Amino acid sequence: MSHPTWLTRRVLADAATAMATARQSAVVSHARGRDHRDDPAWCTAVAEARRATAKAEEIGINLMTALDASKGTVARYTLYPARLEVEVRGWRLEGAAGDHSHPGDFDRDAEAAMTWAEGIIGARQDWRHTRTACGHRWDA
Repeated sequence: MSHPTWLTRRVLADAATAMATARQSAVVSHARGRDHRDDPAWCTAVAEARRATAKAEEIGINLMTALDASKGTVARYTLYPARLEVEVRGWRLEGAAGDHSHPGDFDRDAEAAMTWAEGIIGARQDWRHTRTACGHRWDA
């Protein structure tokens, strides 16, 4: 069965991004001096990569093709809502700009969080929303 080109490209892009995100999550864990296998963010990213690559394989995309495509697709920044302290919620930004947290009262206001993150990064970003088992995150 043949699939539309746009669908094939989208599924390949999703698989590549998920694989790159899992790889980047391991790098971040190691930079913090932790084993990536003990990091819940890495476990979530790997589960997402497995789902995405399974979809790719369903439509005939070779796993190695997705792996090759993932090498140029590393998310440089990840923004997600987080519990910063026991009673303090806010947003956490991880990536090339270092790790930052903001205890601001964004309360699910992703646009305000992205504006805050872009202020730290120093440039507007193209954010991609991902829903994970642990909640939501935005990658740029």
